[in-house]
Amino acid sequence: MRYLRPHITLLRPLFLACLILSSFCTAAQDSLRKERLRKDIDAYREGIERLHASPFTRISKETFEQQLDSIKQASPGMNADEVLVAMMRVNALLADEHTRILYTDSTAYPYVPYWFKEGVYIALADSAHSAAAHTKLLAINGRPLDTIISSLRELLPDKNIMSVRSEVPALLQLPAILHGCGLTDAARSIDVLSLNDAGDTLHTMFSAIPSAQRKMDRLPAVKKMLRNSREGSYWYHYDTASGVFYFNYSRCFDEKDKPFEKFDWEMEREIRKNKPSRIVIDLRYNGGGNSGLLKPFISFLKGSRLDEKGKIFVLIGRRTFSAAVLNAVSLKRETHAILAGEASSGSVNHFGDIRFFDLPACGARVCYSTRYIKLNTRYDGPVLPDLKMEEQFADYIKGVDALLDYVSIVKVE
Repeated sequence: MRYLRPHITLLRPLFLACLILSSFCTAAQDSLRKERLRKDIDAYREGIERLHASPFTRISKETFEQQLDSIKQASPGMNADEVLVAMMRVNALLADEHTRILYTDSTAYPYVPYWFKEGVYIALADSAHSAAAHTKLLAINGRPLDTIISSLRELLPDKNIMSVRSEVPALLQLPAILHGCGLTDAARSIDVLSLNDAGDTLHTMFSAIPSAQRKMDRLPAVKKMLRNSREGSYWYHYDTASGVFYFNYSRCFDEKDKPFEKFDWEMEREIRKNKPSRIVIDLRYNGGGNSGLLKPFISFLKGSRLDEKGKIFVLIGRRTFSAAVLNAVSLKRETHAILAGEASSGSVNHFGDIRFFDLPACGARVCYSTRYIKLNTRYDGPVLPDLKMEEQFADYIKGVDALLDYVSIVKVE
């Protein structure tokens, strides 16, 4: 052993040198990370002030800059998630439903909450957490759901209740958001407390995984619902027994293989041939795009044999947004359409025509508006249904589309 001592003695300075070098590198990396976060804050400020159509209609430029200066000053003691969430709170003060800071990290929790009339339920979960599927969400990491919702609402530019019901469940799936709000630790795991249909409470641990690895299957009954029976931005189904023509319009974008113009021509031909007793246009899951695509079809309906009270129903809801809101308003104005379902999350008058820029250190992308769209000088708010019906968990679990069933048979005088 005495022969090893000189080697050990020689290794000690080398070890200390490596330790010092490692500490120096860590400090340098930390300094670089903080500098990049500060650059993100500056990039967000500059981008909004220079590119947005009119950012300071609800908040003064002075307040906006003061808020960002405060974040920048505190940023050396903050992690990237905390900076991201702090900027989202400032962004919410702009009160522009289209201007958002979008989290672009590719990890999420393997569950999907949904806000029904009865409360927030775990609508989907992966096979490893199947016991938690279809249970009512009560708390996360010991914090009551109401407390968490209040925290997440601060991040939303649109405080309309249907927007909250749409977006809070989405935020509950994002590890960075919950971590930035102080609801999880750095490990980002969550302990979800929920209530099953037997009245038993369950504790389920969820860890973040790559979004591409999330595999969650719907209930067979839910898969069979007409609205879930096909993929695509637009499609139709004619039920010969009831005489109801159902048109599902979920995205205002041309499909590569079949542009909407061609699809519309085929759909109008089918309507003329079959002479349906009524038509149902489903905009419940349409988040927008190009509002002009639907104009030829609206013109076709206007003055047609279907353009009578009780023959055109337009389904709207919390995910009806942007261009889909414009389409719903046009159908209401130009035909005898009856709007049914829930209020939209998008407002009648709103900023739009979005563009993007990135915040690389925060792992986020900023979506901003380039113009203001004013449809109504006397009303500014969500599109409201003529026939109101909220989504219920009791219907979902049985695979029942109560709204579609209702408008397919209701008689309107």
